[in-house]
Amino acid sequence: MRHGEASPGFALTSPEQPRQAHTSPFLLAEELLCGVLLHWPRGAAPASLLLCGPSGNGKSHVVRRAIQRARGAARRRVLAVAPQLALSLARRHANGSTALRRGIRRAVRASAACPDNRQPADDDEDAADGAVVVLVLDHAEMFLTAAGSGAGWAHGRSRPSPPSHPLPLAELHDVLGGRELFGRDELRQLRLRTVLFVTLFGGAWGDVDPLAR
Repeated sequence: MRHGEASPGFALTSPEQPRQAHTSPFLLAEELLCGVLLHWPRGAAPASLLLCGPSGNGKSHVVRRAIQRARGAARRRVLAVAPQLALSLARRHANGSTALRRGIRRAVRASAACPDNRQPADDDEDAADGAVVVLVLDHAEMFLTAAGSGAGWAHGRSRPSPPSHPLPLAELHDVLGGRELFGRDELRQLRLRTVLFVTLFGGAWGDVDPLAR
């Protein structure tokens, strides 16, 4: 569930600083997110990260902290967008497809056009670099859980079989690992540099549908 190959060396920890014997996985995830936001080497090519863990264990907090750190470490703008997945997937077109891609694109455009998020017209350096959009896809366990898995359900509760219709999974896969959400010309028009997909999955890595991985 990523665009292209991962690039090493994203961690922000200084080599002169001694590392703790047991680094928290939350800190590792935060540093990885910061590194991608600040030093993504593939230009406009999108990036995609998947954070797994029990619901309510702090994944959203990790993302917020990473965004705050990235905003404070550089002049580059970082826009956080959290589209409503369930609503977009529930809207069907005549051909059976959903409004997922259109809904996500609309949310990004609205965020880029918001007066609070617009960059100054005379800021040539920032205008050339553009903003990084962090697309947070929360509660992905509702759509990406493998058959027979108990992810996203309280312990001890019965779980119905996941829906057999593959459309939500296929459309999410198309957005995350298929066609690019915005072309290079669109990114320039919106003054955006790249899009980082951060998918939050309430469950273990083994609970994620193999196709989505």
